[in-house]
Amino acid sequence: MELFTKELCEIEHDGIRYILRKNPVHAAEIKKNRERKVDKIMKIDDERNNYLSEHSKANVLTAVSLVNSGIDKLN
Repeated sequence: MELFTKELCEIEHDGIRYILRKNPVHAAEIKKNRERKVDKIMKIDDERNNYLSEHSKANVLTAVSLVNSGIDKLN
């Protein structure tokens, strides 16, 4: 297993030396999760926009509130 093939970062704190490296597997998982969140928010936004275009009495502020609550849930 090639543990130290990538660039390392060394930090010393309170006399303890830490050696850090980026975990590419974890970074890929975080990226995929972030992309899923963005896709979900875009889907909610598209649904609200369609609803607003089909219903003339629909309130824009309510749609914005629903999109914002979706964002809050995913954070």
